[in-house]
Parts: sequence; C-alpha cells; structure tokens
Amino acid sequence: MPTFTVVGEIGINFNGCLASAIELLDISKECGVSVAKFQKRTVELSVPHSERDKLRVPPWGGDPIRYIEYRHRIELSVDNYMVIDAHCKEIGLPWTVSVWDTQALEDMKPFDVPYYKIPSAHLTSHALLDAVVATGKPIMLSCGMSTESEVDEAVCIIKYGNAPSLLHCNSSYPCADEELNLSLIPKMQDKYGLPVGYSNHSRSPFPAIEAMAMGATVVEAHLTRDRSLPGSDHSASLEPAGMALVVREARRLEKAWGDGVRKIWPGEIEPRKRLRGV
Repeated sequence: MPTFTVVGEIGINFNGCLASAIELLDISKECGVSVAKFQKRTVELSVPHSERDKLRVPPWGGDPIRYIEYRHRIELSVDNYMVIDAHCKEIGLPWTVSVWDTQALEDMKPFDVPYYKIPSAHLTSHALLDAVVATGKPIMLSCGMSTESEVDEAVCIIKYGNAPSLLHCNSSYPCADEELNLSLIPKMQDKYGLPVGYSNHSRSPFPAIEAMAMGATVVEAHLTRDRSLPGSDHSASLEPAGMALVVREARRLEKAWGDGVRKIWPGEIEPRKRLRGV
C-alpha cells in the first residue's frame, strides 16, 4: 500500500515578508502537509538579462519597479532560512527548497532538508543537475514546459543520484484543465522506471487527488491564505481548505488502496449471508 507525500509549496507567496512565510508554515502544519517547500534563487544568476529592466508593479504596492529589483526584494536570505529552519523544528514540520542555480544550492547545503527539488525552469541546466546529484541528497525533478528529449537527457543525469524522482506538471499559472494531461503520469513511470509525482498548478485541489489515484505518490500544490492576494502565484495556489482536502484524501486513499487481492471482507460477510444465503 502506498504512502502519499503532500508538499505544501509556499514558494514566493509570502511576497517578500518573513512574517508571512512563518504564517504560511503554521497554516501548512494545520493543514497536515508532509513537507513545506520554498524556492531559492541567486537573483543575478537566475534572472535573464532580457527580463531585468522590465517594469513590474510589486505585490506590496507602490510604483512599478525593475523586475530584478522585485526579485531581490522577494528573495529570502540565508539568515531568513535560519529562522524558518528553527521555526519548522519547533512546530515539527519538515521543509525543503527548489534550487534555481548552483550558488543557491551552496546556500542551502547547511540545512538538512530531506531532498532538493529542481524546478522545471532548470530541467535543461545540466550543470545544476550534476551539482545536485553530487550532494548525495534525494532529487526531485519537475518536468513542466519540457520536450520528451529534454526530459530524457535530464533523467540520464539524475538517474545516477540518490533516490531520483520526477514530477509531472504544467508550468502555466494557473493551468487550464485541458492542459493537465494527468494520463502522462503512468506513462512516465513505465518509460523511466522512476517514481513520478505531480505538481499542481490548477485552481482546484481535485487534480492533485486524481493524480494520487493514478499512482503519483508525491503531490505538490502551492499554498496561499487568500488567492485574491497580489503576486504571481496566488491564483494558481490552494487556500487552506483546499490544501487540507488534499491531505485528507491522501490519508483516505492510503487506506482505500488495498493490496489488489480479491477476497470477502469482514463487512461483506453479513450481506453475503442475507443476499446469497451462504
């Protein structure tokens, strides 16, 4: 019988405020998620030059600012992560992180996270894949916005790592139902011989639940306290009730999965006597 891991993706939904990040950790704990997750970038390495000077209205309000300035202001520091690490230990909630570049990976090495995630944006960053493999930590690779050959090449690298696994996803925020393509999950499992989970960018909690029924033992969903908040990821996130629903159904499905062996169950003995006379 499977055990389902539900990852609460806090991502950047704290809008650059450490207190909001702590609040989302507390909400994650209340929802019962298995792991909370953040994203770590080195801004100068992860923001393309073509995007740096574009103007963006920041989610905290005020006049538009350069995108690279926005990225700096929304990024948590290593000292911030020390606070997050201490708080997670206090409330008994494991946390992990997506690393967007090799310097971000170095920054996160002092923390004993259960695994590193490589985001879809960097599935083709082979130097980063190599660096994560070299840590010896388990690896989770998200496969959104990628061609079959790109995923093939990435798998050839991570398969030499510790406990590699893949996440099927669509990198639209939010993703339309007709682009979810959940039937790809068992096909990826068959092709690569690796565990395949699902990263949900739908407005609904149900695709994550459906993905578990299709064999995804890890499901990840963005978490926000309010989907109407300003910021790029809130509209593709689940509010606490939605996240708690995913966790509840994960625990239900663990019980319901069974062993695949046909038998007469204790609850069927009396109906069998009454309806068949045997």
